[in-house]
Amino acid sequence: MKKTQRLRVVIELYQRQEKQALEQLGVCQQHYNSALAKLESLEQYRRDYEQRDLSQGGQNFSSQQFAEYRIFLDKLDQAINDQKNIIQQQKQAVMQQQQQWQQQHQKTESLKKLDEKALAEALRCAEKIEQSEQDNRSARCGNKSGTGTAW
Repeated sequence: MKKTQRLRVVIELYQRQEKQALEQLGVCQQHYNSALAKLESLEQYRRDYEQRDLSQGGQNFSSQQFAEYRIFLDKLDQAINDQKNIIQQQKQAVMQQQQQWQQQHQKTESLKKLDEKALAEALRCAEKIEQSEQDNRSARCGNKSGTGTAW
């Protein structure tokens, strides 16, 4: 197998790995976007819940109801904080996956450049061989037509 053929096999492998890394990046980005949407939903729910009870003035709350109301808001706040932590983790995962894809992409591009150089070298060698064969043919033809002539 020629060097360029071997390189192309490796390039195809690297391209598949690059594609997989890009797909994984897409999945990570989807998880991140989903986590952001969930956070927005939780925050909106909390605002709506608090606004609804504030609009009623909280006048008819017994101490028991008010305590339950505060406990529920605390649970919502905890869920919001937990979601923020998840978002931070998802953001890190996206950045790591993006870095992995970039590294894989750079490897693929480097191999492509190496393949281009190897192909150019192979073409130069083929041209040299062709030129040498043409020179040999010309020399043989020149010797045949040049025999019998004396200087």
